[in-house]
Amino acid sequence: MRVRTTFLALAAAALLAAGGAGAALASDGPQNGEPTAEQIARRCERGQHLLERLQHKAERIAARIAKLQERIASGELSEEQLETAQARLAKLQERQAKLAERIAKLTERLAEHCSDAQAA
Repeated sequence: MRVRTTFLALAAAALLAAGGAGAALASDGPQNGEPTAEQIARRCERGQHLLERLQHKAERIAARIAKLQERIASGELSEEQLETAQARLAKLQERQAKLAERIAKLTERLAEHCSDAQAA
């Protein structure tokens, strides 16, 4: 029993010592919580790429909405087809609104965080 207690005490001391050394090394290095300029630039590039993809997706949804509205306005749909088309239209418009909100947030974040990185 006494050996086990001694062993646990030594293991705990070793872990604490290793943790303290790791914390000291982490604070001395260049990565003390702030990203480097390269990391910021890569993050901004990824954000810009995501924004372009979301805008492309929004364009595709807008085209689908226009096509669906055209079909509804044509008057050639049966009652059942009309109900289905109207339900699809409502879902597409909801997706479009959510996507527009997401694009606005991402644009705002890119302007806030990447305008300084682009100037540097």
